[in-house]
Amino acid sequence: MHLPWPQPVLLKPIEEGPLQVRVWNPKLYQADKAHKMPIITPAYPSMCATHNVTDSTKAVMLSEFKDAAELVNRIMSQRVPWSSLFAKDDFFTRYRHYLQIIASSDSEERHLTWSGLVESRLRHLVAKLERIDNLVLAHPYIKGFSKVIKYKTAQEKEDAAHGIINAQAQEAAEGAADSADVKSVWISMYYIGLCIPVREEGSKAHRKLDLYRPKEEFTEIVKSWDKYDEQTMGIVVQHIRSSALPAEVLPAEALEDAEHKKNKRSKSGKKNAAAVDARPPSKKRRGSAVQNGVASDAASVTSVASADTPGTPSAIASPIVKSDVSTSSTPVLHQA
Repeated sequence: MHLPWPQPVLLKPIEEGPLQVRVWNPKLYQADKAHKMPIITPAYPSMCATHNVTDSTKAVMLSEFKDAAELVNRIMSQRVPWSSLFAKDDFFTRYRHYLQIIASSDSEERHLTWSGLVESRLRHLVAKLERIDNLVLAHPYIKGFSKVIKYKTAQEKEDAAHGIINAQAQEAAEGAADSADVKSVWISMYYIGLCIPVREEGSKAHRKLDLYRPKEEFTEIVKSWDKYDEQTMGIVVQHIRSSALPAEVLPAEALEDAEHKKNKRSKSGKKNAAAVDARPPSKKRRGSAVQNGVASDAASVTSVASADTPGTPSAIASPIVKSDVSTSSTPVLHQA
């Protein structure tokens, strides 16, 4: 069943009452007309319970509803166990790019208010991101991640406010927690997944994702709060790749996979280094050669054919040519 959004979901007809209060009515109010998934409260005065829904969050919810329905159907047909319904979400492995929003304060009480204000304004940032070219949707995560960081220097405090935690400095500060030089900063981190369309096959067009304006406008919104204090509160909005996400937000499987890839790259690097050391000295290359009417210096050639093995003459393709070096049409330089 597909609901005909933005037609509202009603448990009972909307009622007018004697009080001078606003009742949800898209015919009278433009703001009500702009609601994406209106679900109207049954009690007087009727209001939209989902006024914060944006195009992105609507798309995410509809996708989740569909996936959940399909999963339950598979469970009922005994193709998968009920435990599948409680699998952990894949938010932090779903996207390659994220926006990280960090709110920081110098006291627990102040941070509770400040971080709550920042979190409540994230919907404005999502709405602004949706206007960017080359962005399919902006998917905000359901909660933030908070922690208390000990620091000794102003630089350590600044790093913490940008999500950079020096483990050694943190350990040293915690070890000297009773010292007057050690202070604390409270931080809360929020994340928005950025879904970027896949480049069309064969396309070489340069794509740019300009996040500057949404970040600046959001920062201005939260700083315009009448209780904002620049000396005790901080806000940082920055782009972060999936490979740079902090370990605390990643599922155990993703951490194990990252560690496995790291070890594999390390072993591969050592193996390649050993192969290079074992290779006999090569003969002097020719100074230059002409390929496709273009003179190329052999010293600038960087691509090595995959068929090249230690102890055999290297087949080296010109960097001007982008095609596979294994094909006969590719100009190849051979060592003398």
